[in-house]
Amino acid sequence: MRLRFLCCLMAGFALAPSIVSAQRAQGIGFHVGTNGFGVDAGFGGSNLVFRVGASIAPESYFLTRHIPDDLITELLFGSDVAADLVYDVVLPRRTLRAGIDLHILGPLRLSGGLMYRSADAVALTTVAQSIELGDRTFSVSGTVQATLEQSPLVPYVGIGLGNLTSGFGVYVDIGVSYSSESSLVMTAAGPLGRAPGINEALQRETDEFLSGYEWLTKLYPTVQLGLKFGM
Repeated sequence: MRLRFLCCLMAGFALAPSIVSAQRAQGIGFHVGTNGFGVDAGFGGSNLVFRVGASIAPESYFLTRHIPDDLITELLFGSDVAADLVYDVVLPRRTLRAGIDLHILGPLRLSGGLMYRSADAVALTTVAQSIELGDRTFSVSGTVQATLEQSPLVPYVGIGLGNLTSGFGVYVDIGVSYSSESSLVMTAAGPLGRAPGINEALQRETDEFLSGYEWLTKLYPTVQLGLKFGM
């Protein structure tokens, strides 16, 4: 239902220029960023542009390999857990956007609209021998997965540079979406997932994270760099 709603909304944005009396132009852009590789299309004029976009993140995405493992460990588990854990970060496979760019000063613009993500972001780590969770040490191997559960359809705002409908060049988007409903879910698998007390230990780690960073689970950043062709 939400995906159908967003598709209708994107179609509406695409048709909007036909009823806008201001100067009309159109453009297309190809980007890479935190949502994956994708394409944007813009319709409008020099000050107001209607934009739609889509991104696809491969299962093994080169940008996720540059996220510091120590940072994820510190956020999820604090300083008590060994800092040599290595993570695989899996992004939502598909992201769709529909919104408006308001150009306020030259290439500088404000953006806003709706974003749809097909899945939740996941961080997965493999435990070779032991791990300390919830003040307990589990001396078994396995995996620990942290899933950031958010609403699939969320509003977003941001700033950027470059008018998608004007000439040839680069464009930049920096923004954030907000999910009123969010949660962090930690699970374990393998021998670790069958260890007595593991669920309680993971829940304690989750509660400790939420006590200091619950606001962070409601946000999702977007940064992308693209090449545009305006007409």
